[in-house]
Amino acid sequence: MVAEDGVDALAMLGLMLEFHGFDVVMTGDGCEALNAVLVYKPDAVVSDMNMPHLDGLGLCRAVRALPATALLPVILWSSAEADDPRFLDAVELGGVEFLSKSLAITEIDAALRRILAADDTSRMQPVAEAGEALSSQALAAISGTAAA
Repeated sequence: MVAEDGVDALAMLGLMLEFHGFDVVMTGDGCEALNAVLVYKPDAVVSDMNMPHLDGLGLCRAVRALPATALLPVILWSSAEADDPRFLDAVELGGVEFLSKSLAITEIDAALRRILAADDTSRMQPVAEAGEALSSQALAAISGTAAA
């Protein structure tokens, strides 16, 4: 799954990953991405760091907060400098790789293959109802509060 608010970057990355044999769900912001994670159960997420509504770090926090998606690999790609403090926050969440947007886009293909080869594809647990994708638990994860 790809989350990117830049229309051209989203199209380019999505097409490149499809060309390399990946099934791709494309979303335009972090909230759409979280919903898509719960509905489509992707093997990995590639997310822009800076997006409206829910940024890449917030998406990563929400994914980690939900038991069904806690082990989902995430690649954050950004034009931010390597010393951006958000990268340290993401490292603490685990299962995160970082790629600079200045790298060749094919580096994302290599990173996805690396994390998928090293990871157990059974890390996603079923979601009770796809229609309830943005459940109170998911909404709580977005807002940073604990769900009952």
